[in-house]
Parts: sequence; C-alpha cells; structure tokens
Amino acid sequence: MLPVKFSYVNAAKANGSNTVYWKAACSSAEVTFNVERSTDGTSFSTVNSIFASQLRCAQPFNYADNSSSAGTVFYRIRSVEVTGVVTYSTIVKLSDQQKDMQLKAVLPNPVTDQAQLSINSPQKDEISLVVVSMDGKIVQQSKVQLQAGASIVNLDVSALQKGVYMVKGTFGNGESNTLRFIKQ
Repeated sequence: MLPVKFSYVNAAKANGSNTVYWKAACSSAEVTFNVERSTDGTSFSTVNSIFASQLRCAQPFNYADNSSSAGTVFYRIRSVEVTGVVTYSTIVKLSDQQKDMQLKAVLPNPVTDQAQLSINSPQKDEISLVVVSMDGKIVQQSKVQLQAGASIVNLDVSALQKGVYMVKGTFGNGESNTLRFIKQ
C-alpha cells in the first residue's frame, strides 16, 4: 500500500481567517488529516483534524483557521493512515505583509466547475481576469475588487469545454501574471 501523496497544499488569507487548501491521493481505507500551524516554521501544533474515507479522500479539503495569530504563520498537513503510516505535506507560509501583486494559484487544478484563485495585493485594487483557450480565444472576462492582502476569488468555469486554459490577472497598475489550469 502506498503512503498518502499530496497533490497540492496552499493557504490564503480571506475574510479574517487563514484557509488551508489541499488534495491528496490515498490508498488506505481511512486517513486522518491533521492541520498543523507554526509561527517559526519548525515547531508545529495540530489545530484541526479531519477524518476521511478512501472515497472522500479523492476530493479537495480546506480548513479555515479563525484563531491564527497576526504576522507570519506556517501550515502543513500531517496524514495518519490506519496502518500508522505518517506523511507530511510541504510547508506553506502566510504573512500579513504580502508585498507583491500576484495571481498565486488556481485551486483545485484540474478544475471541474468552480475554481478558486489565490491572489495577493498589497492594497485595495481591482483585478481584470481574462480566461484564454489554448488557441488564443478569450472565453471569459471579469473584474473583481480586491481587499489588501491575500484574497480568494471564485471563478465559474462550468460553461467551459474540457481542456487547458490560461487565466491572466491584470492589476490596476498594469502588473499582470498568468496561470495555467485544466478544465475537466
């Protein structure tokens, strides 16, 4: 039996809490996911535990940490299988001082109907989002108001055909970056 393998682990500040997102592949019948937090990136303590059957394990998870402290916080996921095998995810870092304007991640990826975009902005701003197919056609456009810091923006991609797409985020000052995602 193979140990738990994490497809991704990400975190973002939104609505006054830190939210950790992850997806894992499990071969064990039952797994407990422990969300662990640290202020120094070394000493971690469990802040929440989520039990998952093998069927549930195939779906994305998230946990909103409403009691996190200000400043820099680190998160990781510790999976514990019924056999006792322990696997750790990569460590993700969140900071109150997000410096760069950046479209950070499309979650989950691949996407079925709803994507969540993780976006950093050092101040209130507007971002223009453009989704482009691989043949260069614009298939979706929207503008979203951002608060200062990290934001999660929902993107409805249910009308898109299966395939590979690019989402370009352009901030009010003209800075932009692009991420690729797969629509299933």
